[in-house]
Amino acid sequence: MIPLSLITGFLGSGKTSLLQHIVETNPHRRFVYVVNECGAIDIDGHILQLGHNRLVSIPGGSIFCRCVAGEFVDWLTKIPKQWPEAGGPIEGVVIEASGIADPKVIQQMLRETGLDRTYELRMIIAVVDPGSFLKLIHTLPNIVAQIEASQVVLVNKIDIYDENRIQETESQIRTMNAEARIVQTQHGRVELDIFAEAPVRTLEGHYAHCLDPNYSVTTAVIGENVDLDRLSADLRALGNEVYRVKGFVPSSAGRVYVDLTAGRLTARPASATGPTTLVFIAPPNAQPAVDRIAAGLRTGAYGA
Repeated sequence: MIPLSLITGFLGSGKTSLLQHIVETNPHRRFVYVVNECGAIDIDGHILQLGHNRLVSIPGGSIFCRCVAGEFVDWLTKIPKQWPEAGGPIEGVVIEASGIADPKVIQQMLRETGLDRTYELRMIIAVVDPGSFLKLIHTLPNIVAQIEASQVVLVNKIDIYDENRIQETESQIRTMNAEARIVQTQHGRVELDIFAEAPVRTLEGHYAHCLDPNYSVTTAVIGENVDLDRLSADLRALGNEVYRVKGFVPSSAGRVYVDLTAGRLTARPASATGPTTLVFIAPPNAQPAVDRIAAGLRTGAYGA
């Protein structure tokens, strides 16, 4: 049996940072990483910069929705056959689910496909951003499901929020899942055996519909250098109206990774290859503002 662990958490909570930490601290372990994004373009896979023999990218929706679940199952079926490494068999599969995913259906999925004879689900980990968690749990049920399904909840980004916000976040988590282990982290860095045998929990869920009315996803492919100051000003103006903006932007200073999460904008030099693209994930009411920025990026209106 191949141990399998699942990382969940809302958009921008720090799942990819956690995944990077796992990669960095297990350089010689024979792990395969499955990265799922709701956008049509794979961004996180390019950030991780893993070889094709260690990374599977599944963009375009949640692996637990009906339109993408089949591809996910196909990959889980192929992984033990395609990645027999010279040093020995695969030691584990780490899955980063899309931020909009409801993970409660995973046990049912493994049973229905017979993959429970190949994989042993060891642990579900949820990553939480205190900056958005307390507000969004009242409007986005998948965030609640992520907490309820998890054995470990990482309260991330404790370096940028005050103690009251962190304690209030932990208190809310305990009301949702009193049995979960809560760990405070910065940048997803935590000492955690992700394949440790955690207490078995019986999960019941349903496959999601392909189109979730809570989210709209917009992709802007960028063909020329962008004036980062102008773009940053417009993204900051979006503030908390959007759930997440991320991607690689070309500029006169080189490629930059741009990330807007919980109203916080960061931009840093990026060495990753891949398309220069920004992905916007927003509630439908923010779509007009998103469309204006995306159109400007596509047409060169932000040209440097």
